[in-house]
Amino acid sequence: MGRLSDRLSRKILIRSLNKDSGDRLIRYGSLYGGWTICRCSKHFSETGILISAGVGEDISFDVDLLRTSDLIAVLIDPTDRAENHVKSYLASFEKLAEPQYTNDGNQLISNYFSNDNVKKRINFIKKALWKSTDGVNLYPPDNDSHVSYRLSRNSHRKNLSRKFPSIDIRTIIAHNESERNYFIDTNFIVLKMDIEGSELSVLKNLRKTAIRPRQILVELDFMREKITYLQTLKLFVFLKAMKKWDYRLSQFEKLNCLFLDNREES
Repeated sequence: MGRLSDRLSRKILIRSLNKDSGDRLIRYGSLYGGWTICRCSKHFSETGILISAGVGEDISFDVDLLRTSDLIAVLIDPTDRAENHVKSYLASFEKLAEPQYTNDGNQLISNYFSNDNVKKRINFIKKALWKSTDGVNLYPPDNDSHVSYRLSRNSHRKNLSRKFPSIDIRTIIAHNESERNYFIDTNFIVLKMDIEGSELSVLKNLRKTAIRPRQILVELDFMREKITYLQTLKLFVFLKAMKKWDYRLSQFEKLNCLFLDNREES
């Protein structure tokens, strides 16, 4: 059943692909932590905001995108290890050579491209991205060497959950509009989420607001485990909901999907 469901899920993703000849797809970051983004004139602006949630100890995508644009980045993660990683990068010496990344999710600070122009545009929020600001209970990873906490309990270990402070996208935008004049124009937003099961709740809540990212990059965490018919059905419903919201699937790589605003006027 697992193999059949896996093949069916892949067919659903392939049939849902809606690439456009004008899409300019470019991949940034390491093999482990990299993502594909569209830099066509319709879906990309040199100025705007990148909201990147679940950064862990690999911010290669974020740094690479910032060094090739004038975007401002808000990096979000509730863990001490992620905070320490970002702080270490911001305190690092200038390094202008092409990055030489590792591919295990634990990037060496010395491997990043680093200059003040990039670092001054990075803001870190030590909270979990969620549908509210009331906090969220997350479970620790099965492997102690991993950094990311999950929304659901891991099947292998019965660890207790921990409540983390949380923030929603509307609060992030309102905060930056009020405190930083270069955030007033939030017409261009890239939303990237690698948040271990919380992504569907965040997107469902986002649909209730007037905030509309031009691009949504999301890891489908619910497809990580052995694929069942129930997960395949969940994938089908999710893709249908994104289409109804006028987002088209332009690219997928393993569990990472790129959705682009499909309205005539973005």
